[in-house]
Amino acid sequence: MSCKTTSCNKLFVGNLDYNATREELELKFGAHGPVREAKIILDNEGRSRGYAFVTFKEAKHAQVALEKMNAIKIGQRAINVDLARPRDGHRLS
Repeated sequence: MSCKTTSCNKLFVGNLDYNATREELELKFGAHGPVREAKIILDNEGRSRGYAFVTFKEAKHAQVALEKMNAIKIGQRAINVDLARPRDGHRLS
């Protein structure tokens, strides 16, 4: 996916362990550059939906994290990391 069609500093993290924390994501992804935000998506009951978004201050750090973090284990699950894509009709912030 081209950086012209998406925000290149925001990553999608899928297959996330339901017990993972925002702090854990900030620590692990932060090893590759300054993290602006790590957000675990929750359901209506406040439980993790199994995915998150990690936004870096600079796209170059997101690219390194994308390469280094894909398929590593966090908790009991190997995560899938990709550039975040906007949902239909939405923009990435």
